[in-house]
Amino acid sequence: MTRFLSRLFRKAARAGVIAFATATFTAPAFADDKPAILIQGTETSRITANGDGTFRYELKLPAEGYETLKATVPDAAVLLRKLGLTNQESIVSGVKGEWLDDKSTLRIDFTARGVARVGRGGAWGLPMVDGVETKLVEFKNGVATLSQSMPIPGVDGIVTSDIRMTLPDGATEVRISRDKSRLTYNLPVPSTNGKVAKGRQEIDAKRDVMASLVKVLSNRKFGTLWTTAPVGLWRTTYRVNDVFVTQTTGIEANGDIASRAEAANGFVLIRKGTLVMKGKMMHIALTDGTSHSGVVEMNGNDEFTFDDDDGPSLVYKRVK
Repeated sequence: MTRFLSRLFRKAARAGVIAFATATFTAPAFADDKPAILIQGTETSRITANGDGTFRYELKLPAEGYETLKATVPDAAVLLRKLGLTNQESIVSGVKGEWLDDKSTLRIDFTARGVARVGRGGAWGLPMVDGVETKLVEFKNGVATLSQSMPIPGVDGIVTSDIRMTLPDGATEVRISRDKSRLTYNLPVPSTNGKVAKGRQEIDAKRDVMASLVKVLSNRKFGTLWTTAPVGLWRTTYRVNDVFVTQTTGIEANGDIASRAEAANGFVLIRKGTLVMKGKMMHIALTDGTSHSGVVEMNGNDEFTFDDDDGPSLVYKRVK
């Protein structure tokens, strides 16, 4: 049962649909050590090389429960629309529902764009499991066979699910992730037939993106998550004894830093080094052997404050 379908099933349980459909069943129909209700699910899916997927799920209900549910909601598509088959991790479309009277089964079809994605180590991951123990039975001829079972909320019963998932050509190292939340697999690197591979990206840069995050950055809880150096060319002015100094500092994305401090009396000092961000703490190591550390507070996109315990608090304004 994919994460889509397990969520849909739980919505149905919370809405009372499953309990209503199986209300005519009682425990004496089964042995004491068996659940009163048994619902069998079969999932057939196919994942493409770009991570899109097509899914078909058949939910076999007890005969009496099936008839009760269908009589209440004759149009399966209406039932699915009321419950909703959505997911924030991918785009769901083409949702269809159908009653199969000869099998006492509800059939659900849909497609999902971007359901599988590349993760750590280049492995692809599919959100297969949603609080349900899943067993990978086998992977053969490009098809992964899995089995699942889960309790039915609010009802003395279980739902079982047998899954046959066709993975993209060349898929290897198919397994359930350590945290039991995803089915992962590796794909071979596409061949270029000896030609140089080329790619093109179009990036729409937003100058005021940091300003749009000012509310987030001002939240104290965000401090430990802030790990990005303020890249750009910055300028600040401070006073040493009775002499005013203007310092211009350039910070690169790789952590390289270079500064030029020019005093009003004509003295110029140029220094280079590297910096590392840890939370809001900026650690600067200069090539002359000195180092500085201080707290950085971003004030929108064009200004930040550097508070050094060994010196004055400096306000840097963006030059470019």
